[in-house]
Amino acid sequence: MNTLVCLDRDGTLICEDKYHLGSQKDWKKKVKIIPHVIKGIKELNKIKNLKIYMITNQPGVAVKEFKLLTNKKADEVCRYVVNKFKQKGAKIHGYYFCPHASKEFAKSHPQYPFDKSKLDQCNCMKPKSGMIQKALKHSKLKNPNIYVAGDRCTDVEAALKMKGSGVLIPFKTEPGQRAKTKKLKGKAFIKKNFSEFVKLIKNDQKNN
Repeated sequence: MNTLVCLDRDGTLICEDKYHLGSQKDWKKKVKIIPHVIKGIKELNKIKNLKIYMITNQPGVAVKEFKLLTNKKADEVCRYVVNKFKQKGAKIHGYYFCPHASKEFAKSHPQYPFDKSKLDQCNCMKPKSGMIQKALKHSKLKNPNIYVAGDRCTDVEAALKMKGSGVLIPFKTEPGQRAKTKKLKGKAFIKKNFSEFVKLIKNDQKNN
């Protein structure tokens, strides 16, 4: 049984506090791993033919005011986060990030000037499934069961578009996501923490 697991970054792997990592000089100090996650990834690493990828929307790259947060910096931040897990014995096989912003995001942040060339110009921004498709191709797994976990309904929607299982793990900075997720049809789940997400995968493994 082949399994592809795609994990959101901010609010799922590391704490989210409404800052855009990489837009500050001291961004490394702000990287704090969420409880249960390291242990959970280690458990997933024990499962045969299972690969894990981090997929993250990074609309801050599209904000002109965040001069430090370039594509190169966003890549550096992602690499740093993945390596931080690796140092603790939790392997993530790769990562992808989307440097674009939705028009809705731009409208909800009128205080920021945006790079218009980075507004809705991609297939990678969740709830679209472009990053999952890239992870699937890179993994070389054939017809895997796909799981996506995140703190937003858009993470769940992206999974459903790939006929996979989408799991919402609510985080305090994203209220309202539970209600949105409950309205979705298909394999949409809500779990209280990362450990419960891992149990879902392990139970599916036993039943298949």
